[in-house]
Amino acid sequence: METEYDAVVIGSGAGGLGAALSLARAGQQVLVVEQHDRPGGWLHSFTIEGHRFDTGVHYIGELGPGGFSRLILEGLGIGGRLVFSEMNPDGYDRVTIGDREIRFPKGLEDLKDRFADEFAGDAVGIRRFLERCAEVRKTAGEFRHAADRTDLWRRLSRSPVRAAQGVAPLNAHLKRDVNDEHARAALSAQHAYYALAPDRVPFVVHAAVTGHYFDGGWYPLGGGRAIALALTSGLRSAGGELRVRARVRRIVTDGTRVTGVEMADGKRVRASTVISNADPGVTFNHLLDKSHVSRRRRNRLARKRWSSSCLSLFMAGSFDAREYGLDSGNVVHLSDPNVGKAYAPDVLAGPGPFPYLFLTVASLKDPTAIRTDNRHTLEAFIPAPWDWFSRWEGTETEQRPSAYDTEKQRLVERILTTVELAVPGLRDRIDLAELGTPLTNNHYVAGTRGSMYGIEKALFNVGPFAQQVTTDVDGLWLCGDSTIAHGVIGSLFSGVVAAASVLETTWEDLLESDPENPIRTVPADRPEEWPADLKKSLKESSPS
Repeated sequence: METEYDAVVIGSGAGGLGAALSLARAGQQVLVVEQHDRPGGWLHSFTIEGHRFDTGVHYIGELGPGGFSRLILEGLGIGGRLVFSEMNPDGYDRVTIGDREIRFPKGLEDLKDRFADEFAGDAVGIRRFLERCAEVRKTAGEFRHAADRTDLWRRLSRSPVRAAQGVAPLNAHLKRDVNDEHARAALSAQHAYYALAPDRVPFVVHAAVTGHYFDGGWYPLGGGRAIALALTSGLRSAGGELRVRARVRRIVTDGTRVTGVEMADGKRVRASTVISNADPGVTFNHLLDKSHVSRRRRNRLARKRWSSSCLSLFMAGSFDAREYGLDSGNVVHLSDPNVGKAYAPDVLAGPGPFPYLFLTVASLKDPTAIRTDNRHTLEAFIPAPWDWFSRWEGTETEQRPSAYDTEKQRLVERILTTVELAVPGLRDRIDLAELGTPLTNNHYVAGTRGSMYGIEKALFNVGPFAQQVTTDVDGLWLCGDSTIAHGVIGSLFSGVVAAASVLETTWEDLLESDPENPIRTVPADRPEEWPADLKKSLKESSPS
């Protein structure tokens, strides 16, 4: 039995939904197939004992007037479906190194002043470093308008200085401008947002990621699933379809071009276009017949390294957040100023605190998640190598051996020890702690080696060297973290670009916002200032 569509999109992550919505708004009949029981990929949320947790959405930037995130979300016609809370503008990220703390404030000038005041001996170099971040980020942003890889190379050739600065590793810039090791650590503390150590990440990647938050950070009311629901609602309104618990067995071809997909149950879906939001490892090594994958591509994929995976600790407890100095800003704790230690192969071995911890209190970013008994939800993340868990590869979730559970408990204790260093006294108030591992990521998101961001963001995997949305298989396109950009907005953008390539137009032409239904924003830490309808929503949605 076969059904027919103009396009089938494999995977409902941000990239897949962005591609599907763009095509549906252009009049195509689109089907999205998702192997999980809910849409969203890293956008999806879940509950444990009545507490809502996010898998991969912790905040986004560039949501102010004229910001790129606002341009994409509103341009896809879903702005009116979303409300974002602005995190503490005086510290959307709070970095602690030993007994030293520095907050990242909204605004580049304020950020430069804050770091210059904190590290007065390096004030000149720090200002120069952050200004270079802004300049390289701006140049990289202009490359979004390149028509193809050839045009991208042409644009790069017109900016040789910026290109040279961008390809150098982050550490080279830090060592040139900054002497204080704590200042270097704080300036590179957002490394988990691209999952590479400072000696390996190209400066352009760091500049793009840290610059994404120069104008502050925002969190969606309702959690990450709010973005997934807005995208899926928009898709359905445009006539598109979504199926969950729908695993693709293979991409079908007629020998020369794609003709659709075959599902795990044996049913086929015909389509002249297939867009895969699965990463290239899954797409080319598992979904596509090897006869359609060139030797060159197979060799390239075999040499690729995948971004770090992570440990995710989902926690809850009753406490007064103010007592612990917590607010809507994230807490980034560095137990060691050498941030590269977070990516050591043996980082999970032994006792004691981890060198790096990202801690966020979702219920302070989104007050609608605070229960009436004053219970808060918290999420902690640690970069973690897949190889540490490879001994249990192939085992089924909920059926893994007791040794796996024992190891999880050991790691939970280490994370809680690190949480205690970041926020003294908080550990005793946590009474729920559930750990997700790289195997968990692989099960729910189906990413190669449980990676957070697909192919790692090292030098020859970004910009003109990155996997493009086009492929050498007629009718097959790609999107997602392993292509032109990563993260929520980067992946969403890749989906729009993939759709534009299918339709032979520009991504700008696919964006049409509704001025009557813009994104609304509210201050996370001051719900008393929210509009009346959101105050009512706040009261009604708070779980008891």
